[in-house]
Amino acid sequence: MAIAHWAAKHGHVVKGALLVAPSDAEREDYPKSIQGFAPLMLDRLPFPSIVVGSTNDHVTSADRTRHFAECWGSRLVMLKDAGHIESKSGYGHWPVGWALMQELAGLG
Repeated sequence: MAIAHWAAKHGHVVKGALLVAPSDAEREDYPKSIQGFAPLMLDRLPFPSIVVGSTNDHVTSADRTRHFAECWGSRLVMLKDAGHIESKSGYGHWPVGWALMQELAGLG
């Protein structure tokens, strides 16, 4: 969500973005301790982007992740049962993420 807010203000300086497991700050059960991302910025992003989501993310539903990707004009990559795609979900070195970054950079 930070990059969507950044893009609304400074989109011209962003070359591309890999948006992994975007959280839904508009959910009723969203942690009150995390603030600053609501209301969500859902305008089309002015740069290439890929949204990576999971079918079982505890922070955002798969449908909501699809909605984010559609609004932002992003390519969607949906992983099966990947959790929130963070270290607690078992992610460390992530070759898939690196390949997606290379794709955005025009190297893949």
